[in-house]
Amino acid sequence: MDITDIIKKVQKGDFEAFEHVMKFVGPKALKTAYLITGNKHIAEECVQEAFFQCYQKIYQLKNPQAFENWFYRILTRICYDYIKKNKNNFSLEALKEAGQDFHSEKDDTEEIYEEKELKKLLIDSLYTLDPHYRTIIILKYYQEFSIKEIAKIMKLPEGTVKSRLHRGIKKLEEKLKESHLNFYRPVGNPQLQGGIKDE
Repeated sequence: MDITDIIKKVQKGDFEAFEHVMKFVGPKALKTAYLITGNKHIAEECVQEAFFQCYQKIYQLKNPQAFENWFYRILTRICYDYIKKNKNNFSLEALKEAGQDFHSEKDDTEEIYEEKELKKLLIDSLYTLDPHYRTIIILKYYQEFSIKEIAKIMKLPEGTVKSRLHRGIKKLEEKLKESHLNFYRPVGNPQLQGGIKDE
């Protein structure tokens, strides 16, 4: 069944249908929250709160086809709220731990090892960025949302999203150059090779 049809069922009060929604968006939502907050337990709490608010407000969603953008808008705001409230306790080491856990697959081939090191370096550099830049890069290259979709999710003008994406990429490139990395590509989008590209 199409996700749009499932959302319509949920809007009519079908809780079992909502369980399908959680299974559909849950895994990627958790990884997204994990990348933004840098803490596995906090990410789980953020996703749970996002689902709770989603279920409470889903009847307000006029266009079921826009559910995913609408849901990530809720999740992103919750993650942001956490970061703001806990900025004094927000350590780079905790963020790096998220990146290490996120890419913890085991494989001893040289090619896979180099790929892991590449991703780890990119993740470590990503976590030094301001959350506004980091979140847009994650939504763009991990979730593969368009500029227009990100603008709706973050309630920002498209021009602001493009500007922050461009600045975030430049800052990320500077961090990577400091690590003497001449070849890299964004996490979650292996087709973009030879550098990170923006729209």
